[in-house]
Amino acid sequence: MDITAIKNSPGMWIAAGIMILIIVIQAALFMRMAKKEANALGISKEKQKEAKRSAVVAAVGPTLALSIMLVTLMASLGGPTAWMRMNDVGSGRTELAIASTVEDMVTAEEGTEEYELQNLSYAVWAQGIDVAGWLIGAMAMITAGGAVTKTLNEKFDPKWIKLLMGGCLVSLFSYLLINQVYGKASPYAVAAVAGGITMFILNKAFAKNKRLQELGLGISIIVGAAVAAVIS
Repeated sequence: MDITAIKNSPGMWIAAGIMILIIVIQAALFMRMAKKEANALGISKEKQKEAKRSAVVAAVGPTLALSIMLVTLMASLGGPTAWMRMNDVGSGRTELAIASTVEDMVTAEEGTEEYELQNLSYAVWAQGIDVAGWLIGAMAMITAGGAVTKTLNEKFDPKWIKLLMGGCLVSLFSYLLINQVYGKASPYAVAAVAGGITMFILNKAFAKNKRLQELGLGISIIVGAAVAAVIS
């Protein structure tokens, strides 16, 4: 039994491909819902294009981080599973943690083929269940969120609802930032500060150029990671 052959077998590629197809369909449905909602709110076509372009550019930084994790996962899970995980992943660190945690659950003798097979099986199942929560939760919350927002806009002043939603975003990202910095080594804080300063400078420097502003987040992520790597 060649565990490497199993990890990269045609069956694994097909199974991973089915999951990727589901993700593509889900993304298309989200885009359709977003476009429909944007049209209902009277957002211009130009504004919608700007939002899409900004989202694509902003995804460059996180994608680079996931690419590094992809290489790491390929060593333990093989090409198909790693490819699937990096497309349906909710958190790259979670996937790596799960792949390490399941090693303690394997009952076979370490170093044997049975050990390798159990390790792969446990990791794939555990990661699949974990990711299912992200995908199902996101679909449910987005669907419910649209109905809740519509109800709030009908019963209250839409301007206040817009401010409320903006406050929720600020709170969410503040929580994520603090969670990554508080109690961690100095490079984490340095990355956050460097990224924040870079974003501030770019927003000021390109205040009249929206196209260049859209590059701000991706550039800030790269600068923050680079500065943290230099001082660590």
